[in-house]
Amino acid sequence: VTNVNGWGAGASGTFAGTYTVNPDCTYSGQHTSPDGETLHFTGTISGSGMLQETHFIVTDPGFVALGTDKKMPPGGCSLESLKGSYAMYGGGTITGNDPPLPYRDIGIVHYDGAGNFAGYDSAMVAGMLTPDSFTGSATVTKSCAVSIEINTTAYGVLHAMGWLTGEGKSQEFHFVYTDPGLLATGTLRKQ
Repeated sequence: VTNVNGWGAGASGTFAGTYTVNPDCTYSGQHTSPDGETLHFTGTISGSGMLQETHFIVTDPGFVALGTDKKMPPGGCSLESLKGSYAMYGGGTITGNDPPLPYRDIGIVHYDGAGNFAGYDSAMVAGMLTPDSFTGSATVTKSCAVSIEINTTAYGVLHAMGWLTGEGKSQEFHFVYTDPGLLATGTLRKQ
């Protein structure tokens, strides 16, 4: 899932690549996207089992990109996988404003395991606190991809796409907003 400079691309797809791992748990490699673009990266590996993660940066000139890879549930996912209370945190930039506005938010979200959720958060937008409440709906694929539509009281309807990782109390939902004018990410962590 991508969002480039707040243009809300929302594209997703598969890619292929190669990597090498060093004895000190650093690694490097490259991958090629479906459109043929090849990117190079370097990173570190930490943790073990379901808690193992890799952190990486893209090393090609002209890119400022980083990421984290986490393990996904080995049995796959369903709507029932997204159930319970989650702590939410995230942020980014509202690029549709001139000048663009930085924002960060924290909150709580409750998922019912049937594709519905409700929650509340506090957002700091350009240094101003905005409390908000929201409801929404989610879809979850067997491969753990999640799409959500969020109906907020303060910002209208928003859309995001992401992935479920981990299991039990280590479960997280990482997402990218896909609406134009918003360059932002978020994480929900099971409580």
